[in-house]
Amino acid sequence: LEQPGVFELNDTRTLEHIFRKMHDAIRADSFFGNFRASGYLYDFLIEFYRLISSGSSSRAPSPALMRALDLINSRFAEPLGMDDLCSAAGVSKQHLCLLFRNILGLRPMEYIAKRRIQEAKSLLTSTELSIADIAEQTGFGSESYFCKLFKQCFKVNFSAYLNEYRVNRARQLMLDPRLNMKDIGAAVGYSDANYFTRVFKRLTGQTPSEYRMAAAEKAVQG
Repeated sequence: LEQPGVFELNDTRTLEHIFRKMHDAIRADSFFGNFRASGYLYDFLIEFYRLISSGSSSRAPSPALMRALDLINSRFAEPLGMDDLCSAAGVSKQHLCLLFRNILGLRPMEYIAKRRIQEAKSLLTSTELSIADIAEQTGFGSESYFCKLFKQCFKVNFSAYLNEYRVNRARQLMLDPRLNMKDIGAAVGYSDANYFTRVFKRLTGQTPSEYRMAAAEKAVQG
C-alpha cells in the first residue's frame, strides 16, 4: 500500500479469527503474550493483503489452513515438519502446500522460517539475549543458520540491521540530558564505548557527542 485507503472486504471471518487469537494471547500473558501476538499480526496482515489484492474473488477461509497456522504460532520454536502440520490440519501434504501457496503465497516451511525470523526480531529489540540464545529459542538451532535466513528474508546482514536499530535507539535516548554517553551505549547493547562511537559515526556521520549537541541546538531554535 502506497497511500491510505478504505477497503470493503467480502469475507472477514479469517481476519476475525486471527484477531481473536491476538487478543487471547495478550490477555493470557501480559509479557510473552505480546511476542505471540506479533506472530498473529503477521498472519493478519498477510490475510488482509490477500483480501484487498483479490478484490471480489476473495476465497472463504480454510479451516485446515487456520489449524496449521495455529500450530505454527504456538509451537514455532519446536522442530516442525510437514507431518506435524498435516496432522493438525487434517489434510494431505499436497493439499496443505496448495493452501499455503494459493492463500499465503508461501510454502509451509517458508512460512515457518519467516515466523521464526519475526519472533527473533521481536526478541532482539526487546531483550538482552545473545544472538545464539535467540536463535535457539526461536527454533533455528544455530546462530549461523539464523543469520543466513535473516539475510535471505530482509536482504541485509543481521549485524547491519542490529547496529541500525541500536543507533536509532541511542539517538532517542540522547534527547534525555540526564543520560551520559557511556550509559546510552550500554543501554542499547554496546559495552565498549569506543566501538559504540565508531558505529554511531559510521551510520550518522557524527560522533554521539556531535549528534547530541546538534539535536540540542535544533530543539532550542524551535
